[in-house]
Amino acid sequence: MFELKIESRTQTGKNANRRLRKEGKVPAVLYSKGNESQNITVSVNEWLMANKESRPEQVVLVDGDKKITAFVKEVQVDYLRDVQVHIDFQTAE
Repeated sequence: MFELKIESRTQTGKNANRRLRKEGKVPAVLYSKGNESQNITVSVNEWLMANKESRPEQVVLVDGDKKITAFVKEVQVDYLRDVQVHIDFQTAE
């Protein structure tokens, strides 16, 4: 398993996500059973390191002191620019 630091995000939409990508972050969503989904961001560098070490089917998301075990549900990639566009996570709980 690989640990990724996440940050909450309040702004959504095309322009807000473009700004995040320019800052070196990937917009993501954390889905959990019985709870509302959370909009989060993940550092591009950390995500690429996780992919380089192994196929991260299961990762631990670190939000401050709280650790959440999650599965990678879907990764959207822009293959023309070789850029991670969006990531969906599903909690294991």
